[in-house]
Amino acid sequence: MNNNKNERGGLSGPPLKNLSTEMIKKVYRLTDGTVPIIGVGGVSSAEDAYEKIRAGASLIQLYTGLVYNGLGLVRRMKTDLCKLLNRDGFMNVQMAVGADVPEVTNKTFQDIFKKLEHFHKTLLPLQL
Repeated sequence: MNNNKNERGGLSGPPLKNLSTEMIKKVYRLTDGTVPIIGVGGVSSAEDAYEKIRAGASLIQLYTGLVYNGLGLVRRMKTDLCKLLNRDGFMNVQMAVGADVPEVTNKTFQDIFKKLEHFHKTLLPLQL
């Protein structure tokens, strides 16, 4: 762990990244993917956010990464996150939630978005 963990102000940023991601996976498993989880701790890039999303986070909180990288981080993360989702065949973020936790069987969000995707592909083109 980090040598500064006992300092005033607590611990944040990169030292929490892996620990936080593992906790997200545990909570995602325990709740069978039915509870929204906010991914926090060490998020300073799209890759960091994507890791937490795939672990089960349906929302991401930025703090330390935003402090050190500025507001431009949000735009870069949006662009890069789209690339990561496309690379792995996901049409949106919700479809990637919990992708690294295959033993969770109740992936409510994924089921809903798959049905919406099917609706858009099959029914919407039929509109005149």
